[in-house]
Amino acid sequence: MKRLPYWLQAAIFALVFVPLIFFLKVLCPISAGCLADPFLIVIFSPLFLFSFFPVVENSAVAEPLFIVLFWTLIAIILGYLYGKIRGKKTSGETS
Repeated sequence: MKRLPYWLQAAIFALVFVPLIFFLKVLCPISAGCLADPFLIVIFSPLFLFSFFPVVENSAVAEPLFIVLFWTLIAIILGYLYGKIRGKKTSGETS
């Protein structure tokens, strides 16, 4: 069976990881700390870019969707670059 490309593996990871962090935060009680709290700062950091887009009617859906798509795009780029670096490293080796 052929392996998935690294960019696709990274995209799947991002599509699962970001909603998982949202879900974990929803499950946590407000009075106690949560495992997802440190991740939320990083995950929500690109939200300032959302202010450059025209006003969206339903921002309750648009903001989380923007965050998931943003991190998926970042993961695709990083996975693609990792695949290129790994391909160069393995293609130079002879056995």
